[in-house]
Amino acid sequence: MENHQKLPSKPAQNVQDPRSQHKEYDIQYLKNEEDGKNQVDSHKIIVNKNENDSGTAQNQEILTIINNDKNTEAALKQEIKSLNEKIELLSELLAKKDRLVHQLSNENRRFQEHYNLLATKVVEKDTIISTLERLHTRMEGFLKRHPNISKRTAEGVTSSSACISEQDIRNWFVNIYDYLKQTNLEDVLKDPSRIFNADESGFEICPSTGKVFAAKGTRNVYSVERGSSKENISVLFTFSSDGTTCVPIEVFPYQRIREKITKGINPKLGVGRSDKGWMTSETFYQYIANVFYPHLKENSIQLPVIVFLDGHKSHLNCHLSILCNELQIEIISLYPNATRILQPYDVSIFRPIKEAWRQSVRKWEEHPEQIVNKVVFGGILENAVNKSFKAETVVNGFKVCGLYPFNPDNVDYTKCLGVGTMQQPNIGVENLTQHKMTYDKFATIVGPKKIEMFQNIDGKTAENEISDEN
Repeated sequence: MENHQKLPSKPAQNVQDPRSQHKEYDIQYLKNEEDGKNQVDSHKIIVNKNENDSGTAQNQEILTIINNDKNTEAALKQEIKSLNEKIELLSELLAKKDRLVHQLSNENRRFQEHYNLLATKVVEKDTIISTLERLHTRMEGFLKRHPNISKRTAEGVTSSSACISEQDIRNWFVNIYDYLKQTNLEDVLKDPSRIFNADESGFEICPSTGKVFAAKGTRNVYSVERGSSKENISVLFTFSSDGTTCVPIEVFPYQRIREKITKGINPKLGVGRSDKGWMTSETFYQYIANVFYPHLKENSIQLPVIVFLDGHKSHLNCHLSILCNELQIEIISLYPNATRILQPYDVSIFRPIKEAWRQSVRKWEEHPEQIVNKVVFGGILENAVNKSFKAETVVNGFKVCGLYPFNPDNVDYTKCLGVGTMQQPNIGVENLTQHKMTYDKFATIVGPKKIEMFQNIDGKTAENEISDEN
């Protein structure tokens, strides 16, 4: 250094070692950082003990060097820390890269499998299409060779209904006519205004949609339901064989019908209720007493009358039998499981009503703010019935079922699938009396317990009449 004092060429006596004039300082600083352990390098800095200005400047310079080393040390620490962070980030990126490579490898394998499967299916599809084309060509050739054969949509028939034979139905006609003659009701069969058929059917709040227009190639075509598609309302209709409509009754699933629902229904129509909205014996009893019988009186229809029904348990019970006996209404059950053959509703009436109902619902839903519910159900149904009803349809329905004119030869026996189907000579009404049902034969069929039950019912009815007179 420039300010150092010159030393003599030869050491003077009693002169101490120059090194004793300096003070030793141990300066420690961070050399490096590796594996979380600090290694420290120790350096000795010799400082002059003299207190003069030059020594002080030298000391300041040394301290500056020390501070610079500390700053360098901090910078090195920060750089090492940054490098460690970069190393960790690179390790994460490498691990992520390995995962992505593994995932892409799996995806590529699955893609290859799907591709192979698709290629196989394409080949199979081409094979199937070519096979179907050959079958279609053969079918067309078969139909050309046999013009008396055509493709038809099969009608579903229950196993019970499939067992019915022509002989079963003809015997039913014989027994019914014999019964009516014994009860002096055969004249009713000659008056179409006194012969009725009643049956109920469920109407969907949101019926299934029909064909709509859509762009070619559209895979999915939807229609948004604005009501409950699983909800049905039962309606009981009654028509006479001369084409006259009686007052129907709508059955709602309520314990107590809401006022807003009754307001939306024509006051002339009947309204009933049951727990599940189905026809029950109580509801049918109320219909006969409060709707059907007043209709007969209002239209001056001569009593007694005959009402043909299916054999559902809601139509046949003791209380209803007593009521109908008092009101001169004769309930006759059709042959079991033969309503598709003998009931005018199933043969010709219900189909146009159901189709008119679907069209009326679609017309109603053309307005976005309008939905079909129980409140508007009665009005829409009445409009559908008025739109689809034709008196000649009802008349033809009674005719092809053999109920009016009462003639079993009018029935379409090609619908009978039973083994006992057979061809018989024409049996007119005038020839039906040869098959008579005597009391002894009836008692043998129903058994002594049923006869005793009927006698008890007659005894109780007589006792009630005597008590009423008293």
